[in-house]
Amino acid sequence: MQESSPTPLQSQHCAGRHPGGVLGGADEHVRRLHPAATAPENEDGVEGEDQHRCANHESERVPVAEMPELERYVLHLLADMDAKLRQAVDDFDFNTYVRCLSDFANNDLSAFFFDIRKDSLYCDAPTSPKRRAYRTVLDTLFHALVRYAAPVLVFTAEEVWAMRFPDAESVHLVEWPEVEAGWVNFDLADRWNELKAVRAIAFAAAERARADKTIRSTLEAKINVILTNEALRMLVLDHFDVHHGLVSEIFISSAVNILKAD
Repeated sequence: MQESSPTPLQSQHCAGRHPGGVLGGADEHVRRLHPAATAPENEDGVEGEDQHRCANHESERVPVAEMPELERYVLHLLADMDAKLRQAVDDFDFNTYVRCLSDFANNDLSAFFFDIRKDSLYCDAPTSPKRRAYRTVLDTLFHALVRYAAPVLVFTAEEVWAMRFPDAESVHLVEWPEVEAGWVNFDLADRWNELKAVRAIAFAAAERARADKTIRSTLEAKINVILTNEALRMLVLDHFDVHHGLVSEIFISSAVNILKAD
C-alpha cells in the first residue's frame, strides 16, 4: 500500500526537528528544558510526594513580605521571566521563549536556588519559617512553570500536572499565572545579582580544588573572598550577615570570609 503524504501539520512538526525549521535554533533549549521540567520530582520536588515538598495548606504558606531574601529574589526572577515570556509570545519569538524558560530552570533554579535550599527542605523542622517559605515558593514555581512549559513540553507538562492534580482539567485549559506586583524588587535583585557573581567565582575556584582532589566538595572548603570593590564588600557584609552563616549557606561551604584587598 502506498504511504500517504504527511498533512501540513505533520510536515510542520517534522521541520521543527531541524535547524531552520519551525523551531529554528530552539530545539537544543527544548532538549535541555525537558530534564529540567522533571528534575524537581527527583531533587527538590514540586510534584512527586508534594505533600512533603510544596506548601499545600494555606496555614503553612508564608506571605511574601515575611520570606527570606533568597525566596523573594527568586519571585523577582520569576516575575521578570514572566514579562519576557509574554513579550516573546506577542512577538511570536519561540526561540527566546524557550531559551528564557530553559535558562531560568537550569541556572536560576537548579544550579542556584535548589542547590542552596535543598538541605532546608529535608533537615529543617516542618514549622521552620525558612522551610515553609521555601515550600511556598516551590508551590508558586510549580503552578507557573507547568503552565509556561505546556506549549513547548506538551506531554511532559500534562503528565506532571495530572500527577499532582489527577482530577483537574488539562493544564492546557488553565490560564497563565498572575504575577503579583509585590514580587518585583529591583534593589533586592541588584544585591543578589552581585552575590551570585561572587559565588560563581568562588565555585570556579572550588571546582579547581576538587579537580586537584584537594577537597571533595565545597562543604569541606573555607572560602576567603577578597573583594577589591569596597562598596561590594560592604554590601555583602551588610545584607548577608556573614557572622550568622547566611553567606556560608549560599556558598555551600564550611566558612566564608569576606576580606578587603590590601
